Amino acid sequence: MTTTLILPPVATGTNDLFPLTDPNESSQVNTNIDREQLPNVATYISSSNITPDLYKELQHIFNTYKVFPEIDAMEGYIAPAPDSSWAIGLNPLGIFARHQEENVSRYLYDPVVILDEQTARDMSVVIVSGVINEQEQEEAKMLRIAPQMVQVVASNLEIANQALDDFIETADSDGIWRGWAEFRVEAISGPKARL
Repeated sequence: MTTTLILPPVATGTNDLFPLTDPNESSQVNTNIDREQLPNVATYISSSNITPDLYKELQHIFNTYKVFPEIDAMEGYIAPAPDSSWAIGLNPLGIFARHQEENVSRYLYDPVVILDEQTARDMSVVIVSGVINEQEQEEAKMLRIAPQMVQVVASNLEIANQALDDFIETADSDGIWRGWAEFRVEAISGPKARL
């Protein structure tokens, strides 16, 4: 079974879909996605200011950046959630709540990545994950991270190697997590490099 990937219109007001291809390719893309081939971690776009070029650049970083030289990046591990145009204008916790309601069987323990208004300015992204609080109830927490760190944070959350609180505690003073001391991202390359 396939589904059509529905993403928000681009900032220019057209109805083009965000491409899922290499940043150097044209904006034409096949949006039929087999549900069995969905990523482990879903990406949502909550700002209409996320342009197709910015989206492609971020997806390229998600697919190719290697935090640890000896570990290959997992291409396709982080990709757009299908039918997610509803996320425009919602806050990260609202997106996560709806994501959990609609995708429990597919993404049971997985965090979500959100491209929001601040992403459009500095390329940092939000990661939201469920955590167990002191009352042993699940609650959602979020953290802004450098895009190069998305795979390492998401995979550590997914396998419960670390909790989001572990990353929150070591975020920089501006609230953005850029990595551990020995594997730290000071800035990103590209036209939006402002981290």
